[in-house]
Parts: sequence; C-alpha cells; structure tokens
Amino acid sequence: MPERGTSDMHKTTRILIVDDDVSILHITSKLLKSAGYEISEASTGKEGLRLATEILPDLLILDVDLSDINGFEVCHHIKKDPELASIAVLMASHHKKETDYLIEGLEIGAHEYLVRPVPNQELLARVQAILRIKQAENDLKQYQDHLEELVEQRTAELKESNEKLQKEITLREQAEAQLLQSQKMESLGTLAGGIAHEFNNILAVMQGYNQLLLQKLPEDSKERQYVTYTHEAGERAVQLVKEILTFSRMEPHKYEIHSIQNLIKEALKMMRGTLPVTIDIQQNIDSDVSPILTDPIQMHQVLLNLCNNACHAMENTCGVLTVELQQETYEEDLFSKLKPGSYLKLTVSDTGCGIPSKDQGKIFDPFFTTKEVGKGTGLGLSIVHSIIEQHGGLITVESQVNKGATFHIYLPVAQGSVEEKPKEEITLFQGEGHILIVDDNVSITAVYEEILTDMGYKVTVFNNELDALQTFQQNPSQFDLVLTDYTMPRLTGDRFSMQLLKIRPDLPIIMATGYHKAISEERAKSIGIREFFMKPFDTDKLIHKIQTILEK
Repeated sequence: MPERGTSDMHKTTRILIVDDDVSILHITSKLLKSAGYEISEASTGKEGLRLATEILPDLLILDVDLSDINGFEVCHHIKKDPELASIAVLMASHHKKETDYLIEGLEIGAHEYLVRPVPNQELLARVQAILRIKQAENDLKQYQDHLEELVEQRTAELKESNEKLQKEITLREQAEAQLLQSQKMESLGTLAGGIAHEFNNILAVMQGYNQLLLQKLPEDSKERQYVTYTHEAGERAVQLVKEILTFSRMEPHKYEIHSIQNLIKEALKMMRGTLPVTIDIQQNIDSDVSPILTDPIQMHQVLLNLCNNACHAMENTCGVLTVELQQETYEEDLFSKLKPGSYLKLTVSDTGCGIPSKDQGKIFDPFFTTKEVGKGTGLGLSIVHSIIEQHGGLITVESQVNKGATFHIYLPVAQGSVEEKPKEEITLFQGEGHILIVDDNVSITAVYEEILTDMGYKVTVFNNELDALQTFQQNPSQFDLVLTDYTMPRLTGDRFSMQLLKIRPDLPIIMATGYHKAISEERAKSIGIREFFMKPFDTDKLIHKIQTILEK
C-alpha cells in the first residue's frame, strides 16, 4: 500500500485521473504534476477501477460521462469495496444540471462535484481542500484506532487484574475452607476424646465384671459361654474406640515395619457398620504378602477416604465396593516414577458414577471436588495422595463415566520382617496389702474393689479425690499402693498424685484414664507415678502389675 501521512503531502500524494477526453486528461494531468502530485491516468471506467486497485490513490478525479461505464458506477464500485473505500473522489462533468448530479454524486460517496470548465487555480484549491479533509479523516481514524488500542489495552489490564483478584479470592476461600476443616477436625478430636473417655469407663466396668464371671463360672457351663460372647463383643467395642481415637489424634507419624493385610480386613470390618446396606463389600486380600514400612494410622486413613469416596459415587444405588491386595514384582520402572522391585498393590474399586476424563488429572489437587456444596471439602484424595507419596509409593486412577472408578496404590515392600513381641506370661496369686482406690465413677471403683478383694487385698474406696487426700494425710503409712483415675472433677489425677508424693515420695501409684490428651505415660512417670494404664485394661494385667510392685 502506498506510503502516506508524511509532512510533505505533495511528494507522497497519488492522484488518479479518469477521463475519456484526451485533452482534458492531458491538461489536468500536467497541471497537477506541476503542483508536485504523482499522477496516473485512465481513459475508461474499467481501466480506472483496475488502476485504483493497483496503486490505491489518495484522490480520484472522475469524469461522469465515460465511454464504457459512467463515473457514478465507478464511484459506487469503489465505495462498496472495503480496500478502496478510503479513496477520496472528485467528480466532474460538463452538464448544466449540476444540482441533480451533485446530489447523486454525494449520495454514493463523492467528496466534491465540479461542473466544467473550472479555472486551474480553483481546481488546485478544490484538490488541496479535499486532500486536507482526507488527511484530517486519516488523522481522526488513527486517533480513533489509538483510542481503541488504549481501550483494549486497559480492558486487558482490567481483565488480568480481575483474574488476579478472583484468584486471590479463591485462594482466600480455600484457606478459609482449610481453616474451617482444621477447626472441624480439632472439634471432632475433642469430641472423640470425650466420647472415648466415657465409653472406656463403661467398657472398663463391663469387661471387669465379665472377667470376674469368667473366673467364677464352670468351664463347661452355658453361662460361661454367654459371658465369653459378651466379653468378645466388649473387646470389639474397645477396638472400635481405639479406631475413633486413631483418626482424632494429632501425633507424629511413626513408620515401622507392619503387615497390612489384617489391618485392611479390620478396617473393612469397622466400615461395614458405617456404609449403606445397599453396598456390597467384596475383598480379595492375599494373606502371604510381605510387610511394608508404614504408619497404620495413615493406612487406615487412606482406606477410609477411598471407601468413603466410593460410597458417595454409589449413593442412592446398589453397588459393589471391591478391595484387593496382592504383591507384584516389576522388572521395569513403574509408570516412569517408581524403580523396579516388589510392591504391594492395593486396589479399591466401585461400580458408581465414575469420574469424567476432564477431571481425572485434577482429583488429587487440594480442594478439588465434584461433590455438591456441603458434601465435601476436596481434601480427601489430596491427603491420600500425600500419604502414599510419603510412603514412597504411587496412586493411579482408571475411570469411565457410569462405569465406576478403580484406584491402584503401589507401596514398596520393606526390607526386613515384622518383630513379633513375645506373649507375656502372667501368673497370679493371692496377695496382701492395703490399696487406696480413687475414681469419681462409682461403677468402676465397685468393680476394682470386687476384683482386688477377691485376690486378697484390703481395699479402701473414694469417689471424691479431696476426701481421699484428707484421709491419706491423716495416716499416709496405712496404704501400700494407690490406684487413681486421671479425669476427676476437683483435682486431676496427676495433681492428686503429686500431693500424695509430697507427703510420701516412695508411695507406689498406678494411674488410669479413659482418654485425655493432656496426660501421657511419659508425663505420668516424670512426676513419680509408677504405672500408667489406658482404660479399659485387662484386669489380670492390672493385678499382675500390683503384685509385682508390692513384691518389690
């Protein structure tokens, strides 16, 4: 396209003259050339259109009465062509009906209309005026284009700023959701601790009396069989409470060599009571697989999250949840991420709604969820992914919409074997000594009193720790051992024990608790307590510990 818009307009301005009158064409061309314009000539309308397309003149001086097509048609063709429409057009003719022609010419887009003859100076003035108007139009268009660029640029900047703001809002919402989730988990842990304390107190009474009955009933009696069933049910309840505490506890993870096949079976047994009856749980657990270096608490969490997700995918429908465990050896890199070697392959699959392919790359991202609002935080699978990575393993997913989902977890086999702790042999005998029992739960003190009295001990019971302290202060040497609870309303077990030890530093104290995060075995022993038990505990072990302490 010809160069335009420089400071010297004459050197860059191209004019095309279209006229079938050779003399007029020659005279006009000579006049404008002498004025410094670059001139092209055409004697027909078609030739004029061809040249206009080739050279893109700034101005077209166009005769109306051409031999092939008239000037009005030429002007019409130019103005409807987007590439030629910017050409300024000056129409001229010898017709006296200048008003009608003027109107027609201006209506189709001409800038000016002249009736010949026109003095040379007037023609030059008209040409210059049109070119100045055209230059002004060009300048205006450039300014408009510049404004549009500025608007687009500013719009892009605003869009970018808005996207950053939206991202910040999203991150803030995610942080708030994470904080809320953390607070929920903390509240859940506190609630679980309180529930566990109460449940363990109840279970301590149940299991204590069960053991008393088992000692007293004949081996072949039906009554003993009934009590055995009750005792076994109580043991399952004890394990269930431990599982609740497992998921509420905030403790450092301890990685040790464990066999996970039984752990998986127990977790599925526990989950059976929480899943809808419409979901069938099938398992294929190889009992001969090698152990792995793991934290059982984390493995429980992995299985819990995957099974809960599978349950949600089969919500309101009948479905099958399948859990499999096998050991496999790979000669080559596994998915280009794990080295060759032996791995446990844990597979959890369901027959639910499946995961769309567009979402499968994002399901392990924190806060990503396809669940409805209020039905999930998007943290479950990200936690699973993090745990598996901490174990040096890998998790993958296969899924099709309406055809379920399958998660494969690969965990490296450990170098070593599970250390089996030798079973402790307990021999009980009739003892002697005076034992002070302090617990605000009347049922618990009653069962302890019954058990220890049967074993030959003298027992003094208090359900009020302040009364017990007062009695001890009056005659501290009368007691050979104190069995106290930790959670008591007026004086906690550790503070109560410290008061006793101030009076008599050599006093043997055994402290028990249903659950409390403020006390631990290390803390208890650091203040002089001999033994620390979590309720409910095996009464034979308690008696054995008392006998061992008093023998010394």
